[in-house]
Amino acid sequence: QETLALTQGKLHEVGHERDSLQRQLNTALPQEFAALTKELNVCREQLLEREEEIAELKAERNNTRCLPMKRALYRLLGSVAAAVGAPRVPCLQA
Repeated sequence: QETLALTQGKLHEVGHERDSLQRQLNTALPQEFAALTKELNVCREQLLEREEEIAELKAERNNTRCLPMKRALYRLLGSVAAAVGAPRVPCLQA
């Protein structure tokens, strides 16, 4: 009988402790969730900025690769125009 009373007392204490922990969790969890959501949104924004920057750098790199070909083409067109006696087009002068 004494063991039963001790066990019931312990059960009652554990029940109170569980309720207290549940209240703490219910209080802290929404705040933590809000902070994590805010941080996630900041990270998403930064990721989009980086992706845009990468796309711009790739486009710039592709344009840089095309410049020597454009210059060679303009020189060739200028040579052809000179060979046939046509006037040089100003935009074709490199």
